[in-house]
Amino acid sequence: MRKKAGLSCGSMEGRAAANRTLDKDFIALGVLVFLLLQLMPQPCCGTPASGPGELQSGDLYALVVGVSKYRDPKIPALDLADRDARAFGEFLRTQKRIFKTTRVTLLTNEKATKSEVEKYLYYTLPKAGKNDTIILFFSGHGGADPVRPNEFLFLTHDAEPEYLATTAVRMTGLDFLKGVEAERVLIIADACYSGRFATSGDDMKAKAAASSSLRSFLHEARSSSGRAIIMSGNKDQLSWEVPSLKHSVFTFNLIEGLKGKADKDHDGVVTLSEAYEYAYQQTREDTQGRQHPQIETKVAGTFPLSYVAPPLTPAQLKQQTMNSAKSGDLHKLTQLIGMGGDVNTRDEENNTILVQAARNGHAELVKLLLSRGADPAARNNKRETALMAACQKGQSDAVKLLLAAGAAVGVKDHEGFSPLAFAARGGHLEVVRLLLNKGAGMKCRTDSGKTPLMLAAGAGRKEVARFLFEKGSEINAKALDSSTAVTDAARRGHVEITRYLLGQGADISVKDGRYLDKELIRAVLREDLSEVEALLARGAATDAQTESGDSALSIAAGLHQVRMIGLLMKSGANPNLLLPSDDTPLMIAARNGRADVMKRLLDGGAEADMRDQEGNTALICACEHGSPEVVGLLLSAKANPNARNKKGSTAIILASETGRLETVRLLLQAGADAKAVDAQGNNALIISSRRGHAGIVRLLCERTVDVNVRNTRGRTALMLAATNGNKSVVKALLAKGADPRIEDWEGYTAQALAFDAGHEEVAGLLTQSAIVSTHAVSSD
Repeated sequence: MRKKAGLSCGSMEGRAAANRTLDKDFIALGVLVFLLLQLMPQPCCGTPASGPGELQSGDLYALVVGVSKYRDPKIPALDLADRDARAFGEFLRTQKRIFKTTRVTLLTNEKATKSEVEKYLYYTLPKAGKNDTIILFFSGHGGADPVRPNEFLFLTHDAEPEYLATTAVRMTGLDFLKGVEAERVLIIADACYSGRFATSGDDMKAKAAASSSLRSFLHEARSSSGRAIIMSGNKDQLSWEVPSLKHSVFTFNLIEGLKGKADKDHDGVVTLSEAYEYAYQQTREDTQGRQHPQIETKVAGTFPLSYVAPPLTPAQLKQQTMNSAKSGDLHKLTQLIGMGGDVNTRDEENNTILVQAARNGHAELVKLLLSRGADPAARNNKRETALMAACQKGQSDAVKLLLAAGAAVGVKDHEGFSPLAFAARGGHLEVVRLLLNKGAGMKCRTDSGKTPLMLAAGAGRKEVARFLFEKGSEINAKALDSSTAVTDAARRGHVEITRYLLGQGADISVKDGRYLDKELIRAVLREDLSEVEALLARGAATDAQTESGDSALSIAAGLHQVRMIGLLMKSGANPNLLLPSDDTPLMIAARNGRADVMKRLLDGGAEADMRDQEGNTALICACEHGSPEVVGLLLSAKANPNARNKKGSTAIILASETGRLETVRLLLQAGADAKAVDAQGNNALIISSRRGHAGIVRLLCERTVDVNVRNTRGRTALMLAATNGNKSVVKALLAKGADPRIEDWEGYTAQALAFDAGHEEVAGLLTQSAIVSTHAVSSD
C-alpha cells in the first residue's frame, strides 16, 4: 500500500526562487496544538447521561483549510494541501460516535480566503460550549512577514507577499482562541522544515525571521498548561509525499491511524497518543528515516479522537461497563456510558457498577456515576448498598462522595450490618468518624446483637474500639448470645484490646452467677496464673463459662496462654467442651494460627476432628486462617484431610482459595483428594485458577486432576482464569492440555470471557491456542 520508492517533497524545488520572502520550512504549518485544560469535563450533578452511540458529551466544531493554489503567482503552488484537507474533513464527518454533532467547515483553494477563515475563527468558534471540541486543520504555506519578523502567519488563497501582515492570518498569540469556552482545541497540519532552498543573504535573513517567528509561536503553545504539540518532522526535515496515494506521508498515516490502525489496545477508540505513535512509526518507515514526527506535551491522561469498533451487543456493553467499574478505568467507563451503558447495570450478584466502584475505592468513578444518575440506594443480593461496600474496605473518598449524595447511614444488609458496623469491624477510623458526623448510631446492632464496639473489639481494631468507647459506646452491651466486647476480643486472641477493655471497666457475667467462677474467668483474662491457681483451690469450677458459653480454657486458648492451658487441664478442664457455637478450644487456636497452643491442647486429649455448627473441623479452620505449621501439626494428629463442611468445602479447597501453596502440598502428601468439589462443583484447581494462584495450579496439574473439569455452570479452570485475566495461570493450564474451545452452559469460551472482561492479551493468547488446537484436531 505504501512504497518507499517514489517519495517526493511536493515538487516545489523548481519554484524555490519565486518568492524570497517565503520560506519552504513552513509549507503546511506543521503544528498540532492541543489545548486541554480538563481531559473529560464532568457535567454537574443532574446532567443527563449521553445518549447511545456517544463517547463525548459535546459537539465538534471543525475548520479544515487546504490551500494548494494561490491567487498571487509569486506564491508557489502546492500539490496536495487541498486533497489532505478534504480527506481529513471527510473523516471528521464520520465521527458521530465521538461527538453529538459534527460541524465541519471545509475551505479549499479559492474559498480559503483570509476573510472566510477569520469569520470562522472569530465569530463561529465562540459559539462552541465548554464541553465541545474544536479542531482546526491548516494545510498550506506558513511564514513570517519580513517587516514584522515576530509575526507567524498562515497564507490564505488571497495572501499578498508584499503585504503579508494584512493579507494572511496571524497565528502568533492565538488571539482567535481568546474568549472561546471550549476546553478541547486542536490545531492540526502537516509540516516541512527544510530551509535548504535559501541560498542568498536575503534568503537566509528571511529563513531566520521565519524560524524565529515559528519558535516564538511554538513556545507560546508549549508554555500553556494542558497543550500538546505534534510536528510532522523536526526543524531540518521535509514533509514527504506518496504520489501514488496523492497525500502527504504524515497526513495519510495520521488518517489511517484514526481509522483504526492505531487502536493499539483494541478498545475500539483511537486516542491522541495512539494516533501519534502510529503516525510516527509509519512515517519514519515510509520515508526510510527521512522524517520523524515530534511531540511535546503537558497533557495528562488520554484524549479520544475516533471510534472505530463495531457496536457492542447489549451483553458486551453490560459486561464491559461492569469490568471498567471494577478496574477503575474512568476513561473506558465514560466511553461505555456514552455508548448507552446503564449506570445502574447489575452483575450476577446484583451489584451495581456504583457498588463495585465504591468497594474498590475508585472515587472518580463514583463521582462520575453519581453525576450520571446512579442510584446510591441500590442493593445487591446481600442487601448491601454502595456506602456499605465502601465502608467495608475503608474507601473514605468514596464514602464522602456517597454521603454528600445522600446515601443513607441507617440501612442494614441481610445480616443487620449497617455502614458503621462494617467500618468498625474493618478498623477504618476515618470512615467511622465520617459516619458518626452524619448521624450514624453507635447503638445500632446487627441481627446477632453485635454493636460497632463489639465488632471492632472482636476484629482486633484497637484504635476504633478506643474511639467508640470514648464517644460513649456501652462497654458491657451484650449480643443475643450474651457475648460482650471483651469476650469477643479474648476469643479471637486480641490481648491488648482485652486488657484495655478490662481496664475501662468491662464486666463478666458467668453461668449460675457463681462469684468464684466469675473471678476465675477474670483472672484468666488477665493471665494471672497465681490467682487462677488460688481460685481453683477455693472451689472455682475448672470448666467455668461466661453467659456466652466461653470457658476458662477456651479463653486461655484464644489469648494463646500456653501455661494457663496446662494449669487448667491439669486441674481437669475439658479440652473438648463445646461452646454454644460448637467451637472447641482447638478450633479457636486453629483459627488464630497458634501451633504452640494447639500442641498443648492435643497433648491434653483434644480431638482433632470435632466440628462446629458449620461443619468445620480444626483442619478446615486452619487451612482458611492458619499456617502450614498448624496444618502439619493437625495432620500428624491424624486429622481427616478430606472432611467437608456444610458448603462442601474441604481443607484443600480452602487452602487453594487462600493461596497457601505449602499447605496444599502438605495436604496432598497426607492423602487429600484433589478432585473433591464443593457445592458449586468447584475443585481445588478451579478455585486456585480463579484466584490466580499459579504455583498451586502447577502443583495440582502434576496430579491426576482433569484440567478440563467443569463446575455446575459448565465453566473450567481455564475459563475462570481467563475471566480474571490471570495470564500466568492461563499459560500453565494451556501447557497441561486445557482446551480453549470448550463452551460453558451459556455458550461462552474462555477467549470470549476474557474479551468481554477486557483482558485483550489473555484473549489473544487463547485465540492463538484455539487455532492450534483446531488445526491439530483437523490434522488427526
